[in-house]
Amino acid sequence: MRFKERSELEEELLQKGPPSASQPQSPPPKGDAGASVSNYITTASMPPRFDPAEPKFPWWIPAFTRRREIFAGRLAMVGFTAACFWEYAIPGHPNIMQQLTIPFQLAGVPFTVATAASLLSGFISYSALAALGPWSPSFDPRNLQDIMRRPAGPPQDDVSPVDYKRWLGITGLGHFTKANELFNGRMAMLGFLFAIWNQMGIGGLAGPGPVAQVGLFLGQLPTQAFYDGIPMTVSGHSLASKPLRHVLRLVAPV
Repeated sequence: MRFKERSELEEELLQKGPPSASQPQSPPPKGDAGASVSNYITTASMPPRFDPAEPKFPWWIPAFTRRREIFAGRLAMVGFTAACFWEYAIPGHPNIMQQLTIPFQLAGVPFTVATAASLLSGFISYSALAALGPWSPSFDPRNLQDIMRRPAGPPQDDVSPVDYKRWLGITGLGHFTKANELFNGRMAMLGFLFAIWNQMGIGGLAGPGPVAQVGLFLGQLPTQAFYDGIPMTVSGHSLASKPLRHVLRLVAPV
C-alpha cells in the first residue's frame, strides 16, 4: 500500500467497503504511539501484494508494462549513478563502456571496449524491436488496459505544459512518490541512453563519460581539477536539497 497513490487507495477502499463484523478492526488506544509504530513496522515489512489482474509475460520477452517500466527505471537510476561515481573514482575516469570491461579484465578474461559496445548495442536493439514491434505483448489489450490504470498524465493524455506537474507526471518537486519515481526512472533511462549516444558522437569508444559530458556542456574541460571539484559540488547540492530543509525545520522550526 505504501507504493500506491492516494487516489488508488481511495478507490480500493471504496471497492472493499467497510470492514465486516466478523473481522473487527480495532485501532490502537488513542495516544499509544508504541502500538502505532509497531503496527506500521509490521505492515511495512509484509511482502508486496501484486495485482492478480495484471497480465504476465515471459521475462525474456521485452514489453512495456507498468511493473517492468518501474523496474527498468530503478535499474537505470542505479546504473547511471554508478557510472558517474566510477568515472569520478577510478583513475583515468573511464566512460561507461570502458567501465564494463574492468570486471572482466580483473578476472583475466579478454573483453575489449569494442566487445562491450557490440553487446550493449545488441541488447538495446533487441529490446527496442521486441518491445515496439506489432507482435510485442506491449500492444496486448490486457496490457494497454492495465497501463491506463495509472494516474492521468503523459503518455495517457494530452496535458498542457503550463500544468507542469501533470505534464511531467509528478506530484511535486522533491517528493518521493510513485509518480515521481516513475518520472525519475524515465529521466535516468533517457540519460543513460544519451550519455552513450553523446560519447560515441564526441569521441567514439574512447569518448567522454557522463560526468565529463556535463563539464563540456558547461564549457569546462574534464581535467583532473574538474573532477577534484565534484565532491564540493555534490555536497553543495545536497545541502540545498529539500530533505535537508525539512530536517532543519524539525530541528529549528521558524
